[in-house]
Amino acid sequence: MIRVGAQTGPYRWLQHLGHGSTGEVWGAERGGREIAVKVFRGAGHRSTFEDAIRRETRIGSLIAGLRGVVAVQKVESLDGHLFLEMEWVHGPSLDQVLGGRLLAGLGPIPPSVAVEWAVQILDTLDAVARRVAPRRPLSFLHRDIKPGNLLLRPITGEACVTDFGVARAEAELGFETTATGIVKGSPRFLAPEAVRARVLDGRADQFAVAAVLYELLTGCPLYEAQDLPSILRLVVAADVATALEAVPGPPELTSVLRTMLSRDRDGRFPSAREAALALATIKLKGPVAREMLPQLLAYATDEDGAHPFDGPASQEDSGPFGSATLTQGDDEDTLIDHPDEETTLVSADGSMPPEATWEPTEGEGPVLPDYDADTEVMDISPFRKVLEADGEEGED
Repeated sequence: MIRVGAQTGPYRWLQHLGHGSTGEVWGAERGGREIAVKVFRGAGHRSTFEDAIRRETRIGSLIAGLRGVVAVQKVESLDGHLFLEMEWVHGPSLDQVLGGRLLAGLGPIPPSVAVEWAVQILDTLDAVARRVAPRRPLSFLHRDIKPGNLLLRPITGEACVTDFGVARAEAELGFETTATGIVKGSPRFLAPEAVRARVLDGRADQFAVAAVLYELLTGCPLYEAQDLPSILRLVVAADVATALEAVPGPPELTSVLRTMLSRDRDGRFPSAREAALALATIKLKGPVAREMLPQLLAYATDEDGAHPFDGPASQEDSGPFGSATLTQGDDEDTLIDHPDEETTLVSADGSMPPEATWEPTEGEGPVLPDYDADTEVMDISPFRKVLEADGEEGED
């Protein structure tokens, strides 16, 4: 059993960092070195996670050393479990940064910082694509770009990309195409073509980066709905132009976002690099991320509502954002909420839960499994049938 302070083989477990559809992530010490370890419980050659493991290890070997990525460095197998070692960034996710600011009443991320991060993420995706699929860079997709998979480096203030477990680059790596009706990704950041059963390419990631940028700028998700069917309908039919009215900053920023969020992928920028260049040319007033690090780190919250992130936030800084401190006193419990946990495909006891399915109930319309906003693997084939019946499937 993994718990803080326990030892498993060469690993001494230091901190639970998070979890997702393919396993849990822990901070650990091995041979005097601190690393992050993704744990696949019960994983073997015929594991449900075999494809994700193969993807992440293969991609990790190709992108090792690239700036802006947190890649798998080594794989260990112990007692039927797989352990994927990677860099421990020691910083919060952008989801934790934004959530902490909103809980503290500080508002969304300033445009100058949010755009800086978006440019870095797009540049990273472009570099990864060219390394993984040099003959067809556009064939590479991360497929799960969301604030929770984007980490903030606590020294430089740069955003980096992690979790390549559902990435795809068919032409170069021989990965299997997703089964009909199966969508991999997080609903709030899906491009319309993912729901419409279109062939996907790297422009779907561009759409996801724009959805992340919108959320950082406004403090609200691009798609707001209470259930998965409603979110999926918004993905294919929402009026993004109306949502963009809430974006702060100059008209040029709204214009670039409108292009990146085009429902027709041919209306977006041809590559992540061109999207990054378009954002980078926008003149924005305000601080850069490094200048805001003390505040960004001090208010970032973990899954328990605590503020565990240190680094520059604990240092004296004479700049305008350098004196951020937490002064919650006796009212701490009233100021910090406990966010809902993400969906995971690994049970707490290490067993594999039954695979979720979605079967229409006669007379009641489509019924979906109980997915939350961060579910990463979905069978939406019944929803596509509803789209076809409604005449919404034919045009982008």
